Amino acid sequence: MAQARVSPDCVVIPTQPSEVATAVKILSQAYQTDSQVPRFAVRSGGHTTFPGAGNTAGGVTLDLSNLNSVNIKKRQKVVPIGSALRWGAVYEAVTKEGLAVLGGRDSGVGVGGLITGEGLSFFSPERGFACDNVVNFQVVLASGQVAEVYSTSDPDLFLALKGGSNNFGIVTRFDLQGFTQGNIWGGAIQYPASSDDAQIDAFAEWMSPKNSDPHSEVEQSYLYEQQSSSFFTTNIMYYTKPVVNASSLSKFTRIEPQLISTMRLSNVTEFAEEIDEFQAVDKHKVHDMWATNARSIASVQALQYSLTFQRLPPSKSNDALGLDQSDKNQVITLLTISWENASDNDRVNAAAQLFISDVDKVAESMGLGNKYRYLPYCASFQDPIGGYGPASVKQLKATSKKYDPHSLFQRAAYGGFELYR
Repeated sequence: MAQARVSPDCVVIPTQPSEVATAVKILSQAYQTDSQVPRFAVRSGGHTTFPGAGNTAGGVTLDLSNLNSVNIKKRQKVVPIGSALRWGAVYEAVTKEGLAVLGGRDSGVGVGGLITGEGLSFFSPERGFACDNVVNFQVVLASGQVAEVYSTSDPDLFLALKGGSNNFGIVTRFDLQGFTQGNIWGGAIQYPASSDDAQIDAFAEWMSPKNSDPHSEVEQSYLYEQQSSSFFTTNIMYYTKPVVNASSLSKFTRIEPQLISTMRLSNVTEFAEEIDEFQAVDKHKVHDMWATNARSIASVQALQYSLTFQRLPPSKSNDALGLDQSDKNQVITLLTISWENASDNDRVNAAAQLFISDVDKVAESMGLGNKYRYLPYCASFQDPIGGYGPASVKQLKATSKKYDPHSLFQRAAYGGFELYR
């Protein structure tokens, strides 16, 4: 992992929020005395891959790994969780109680970065982003105060923490709204590349408003693998009711041939573990552009390069994302690239940036351009917070000045995506 290749001068491992507060007070006082003091970074789950996201070269890293408790308030169905947990541990705890929460679909993804950066879930088509289902944030502010932030106590900060990344403080606990949930139907099907036209047509049909089903979710991925010089297609699909062969997913399950299929009834915990192991522009055009881009770097050693389409969840009014009803039926596009040699870094990153730029140009030419970027999928060269729109950014900056008047988290903290770029 890129974070592991970065070495801080000091690592602080607090065991409780008050110790995080003490560390922040010391860092804040040092920064106010000398703005040239080494910067700091905050690591919770440590899942983000680019250097500096949860670690720092020199300076101080606050490692929150001990903030890993799960408590379930059964009567209210509220689930307070430590920010350093990964979603597999959360799901294991809530599944035993017949509950679910909105969180990452990969068991290895960390809680803190996902929620403060929006958060896609198994249940997002029906219930929105993970950040929209937080009822309280426990956050250490720049002053060192440990604050409990509700929608009624601090509405501006409550909103800003939903998609605002690490710009406003260090979240030490999230209180999530749970809900009753049993088994769901889902899994993954892998196909040869010969099925790609049928796949794209099926995805477009599934995205059509007339076929909308809030219980169905599809991640459609196209993969190039250098070692076998082969292209494959995978659909990871879920139906959040215990309905085998749900009709809204049949357009995908009928496509043949199928190389692998794990479709079954199971619980969220098992599906999240499986994803950890298996990892509305003209989508035909986007797919063809990606295939050309993949071939341009096909000689990169051990290259694995995938393109994934996912539905953008319904918008909520109480977050920082700047989405509205005009953004419905949009598709989130994800590039996932892995390779072996650091000497290929520049070549691979340049290819990815070229593909993203070319897709943006095509969307603009069709009158479908959109500056929104899903924050947890963004690379360090992207600006997801700027994509929330001028009104949201203005409100976030005002909130930052109110709760962090000396700009500690803007100027002294590494990681996340800063308001002032």
